[in-house]
Amino acid sequence: MTLPAALARPCALVGRSGTRIRHVDGPVGRSRTRATIHRYFRRAPVSVKVAVVRFLMTTADLRDFLLRNPGPHPYATLVGLASRHGVRDAVNSGDIVRLLPDRYASSVHGDSWTVRTRAALSWAGSSAAIDGLSALTTWGAADPPSHTHIEVATGRHRPSPIWLKLRSASYPIDRWLTAQGDAVVAPAHAVIRAYAMAPPRDQAELVYRAFRTQIVTASVLRAALDATPRVRGRGALLRLESRASSKSVLRRRC
Repeated sequence: MTLPAALARPCALVGRSGTRIRHVDGPVGRSRTRATIHRYFRRAPVSVKVAVVRFLMTTADLRDFLLRNPGPHPYATLVGLASRHGVRDAVNSGDIVRLLPDRYASSVHGDSWTVRTRAALSWAGSSAAIDGLSALTTWGAADPPSHTHIEVATGRHRPSPIWLKLRSASYPIDRWLTAQGDAVVAPAHAVIRAYAMAPPRDQAELVYRAFRTQIVTASVLRAALDATPRVRGRGALLRLESRASSKSVLRRRC
């Protein structure tokens, strides 16, 4: 008798009466555990029908898993680890929070800017990218904003929670991938779009900080401005770019 693929995960052997016969700890791929299962099948009476079932996580196990793995996680992943009933209980008890449709995380990580941003990015679709102030945060040139900003394709806007801001552009925007595989607006465009979002009192420092952290140079920013058809506050940005290109200005503001 060959064993089904389900044995690749921790499991239990269940007899015809439904009584658990033996709990197998750890991955069944280990030779000792695999030998135990084969020995049981070989010695079991023909009259005994044996089903192989997954050994599901308890709600406590699921909670611990989500604490160690911030996510976000799709619903199907959680059900695959536990069960629909277990996931429902964890959501009802507040141990798991629903950030967006089909995006869940531990309540401990539910307010994390990083978890929310990754949830929004995956939920918004393959053409989405981290944008504006959120992009500058990703590049290490800004503190996490109160909202998550995501750039989406035209026509891909949808109802979203208050912490999520979706924007689209009518012109092409360069996108790069982080080491984690997250799509993010290129640094120069991030500065341009974040400048338009920031309060007037923070706009100058936003540009200077981008230069101090060296995510963009004056020439690259100017090239991006020249290539962008519509920029809110273009004149002010050009003046800041010109001043920021002076090393004395950067030293004075460091």
